[in-house]
Amino acid sequence: MLFACLFVVVLYVTSLIEREQIDSLRGRLTTEARMLSTEQLAQGNHVDVWVKDAAARAEARVTIVDCNGTALADSEQDAETAGAANQPEIQAALHGTSGNSTRRSLTTNQETLYVAIPVHNPDSAAAALRREMSRVVASLPAL
Repeated sequence: MLFACLFVVVLYVTSLIEREQIDSLRGRLTTEARMLSTEQLAQGNHVDVWVKDAAARAEARVTIVDCNGTALADSEQDAETAGAANQPEIQAALHGTSGNSTRRSLTTNQETLYVAIPVHNPDSAAAALRREMSRVVASLPAL
């Protein structure tokens, strides 16, 4: 009986810590996206080079889309880039608010946190950052 109670407590605490880690990551990605978007405004025509550099610094995938949701630049060109306009976080950003969602990546098959923010730039309308959730789960302390 005691073992069962301890097991339930360990599961609850692990779940609580994971949620807090994910919320923290969501906040960090949103902050990074806001900082990167101000840089992107200053970069002008070198968007492809800037996106790859920004992704390396943010340790996240970076995508810039136009007002129709078409990807202008992506740090990892793949099948998910083509469907960016349909993603809820991109839709939120295109409508002027920050958006985020968690779903399984079609490319990596890992749970991934997606964050997108509106960018006030004539050439791009939204910036999106993505980070695989497995990195968050792997960083949880062993209980």
